[in-house]
Amino acid sequence: MPSDPSVNQTRIKAEDGLYRVVHSPSVMVRAEPGGRAVGGKSAGDIVRTDARTVGGDKAGWVRLRDEKFSGAVGWMLLNGSKLGLGVLLEPVGQAAAREIRRYRIVASPHANVCERPHGPPIGQRAYGRVVRCDLEVDGWARLQADFYKPGCKEPVEGWLEVAVVARAGQLAVGRSGPPGRAASTRWEPSSPPASEGASVARSETSRMWIVAPGGAVVRERPWGRLVGRKPRGALLRIDAVVDG
Repeated sequence: MPSDPSVNQTRIKAEDGLYRVVHSPSVMVRAEPGGRAVGGKSAGDIVRTDARTVGGDKAGWVRLRDEKFSGAVGWMLLNGSKLGLGVLLEPVGQAAAREIRRYRIVASPHANVCERPHGPPIGQRAYGRVVRCDLEVDGWARLQADFYKPGCKEPVEGWLEVAVVARAGQLAVGRSGPPGRAASTRWEPSSPPASEGASVARSETSRMWIVAPGGAVVRERPWGRLVGRKPRGALLRIDAVVDG
């Protein structure tokens, strides 16, 4: 009896997913599963999906929701083990995507900050300073702060390397000394806040004017990457406020 060819066919299944890019430095976005490259997402980016492929030789791809790349929809591969790349995207929950952690720098005299995981240094954080991190990916933590490359007026992200101190069971961030030496330790306030996640105050839509002389930058999230700019005098419609 001949086998049913539909058994090995790739199918598209609807999903409402949230994933984090965990492969450094980036993961390709393609026009279709295994198709031509139309863009990319950097390590640490959070992507929302509305579909996933199952079965067949093109299983394990997710379609990005509400995003277009030169007019095309975007697909990303979840696991690149067959290509020697390992896990590319990991599922995350809404709370995990907003979690804020604090660390104290213990490397002396400072810890180096890089513009991306494994990237070139763009700044430093001094010994004893407490830093806020909103994301940990592939052994690196992203700071909630702006940094500037020489000769560039637009801010970029800052990342600190993460090291695991096995005996203490603590996370340490940003090595500036020999490998294996902790640069920072997890810091907890004496009176911890009720929630480490971002506080979102939602209300009815309000309107605000841009009053800064040079306009204002637009980010994909608080302290995130720049996605645009609004000129002075522009009128905005606001539906949520997150930590200012």
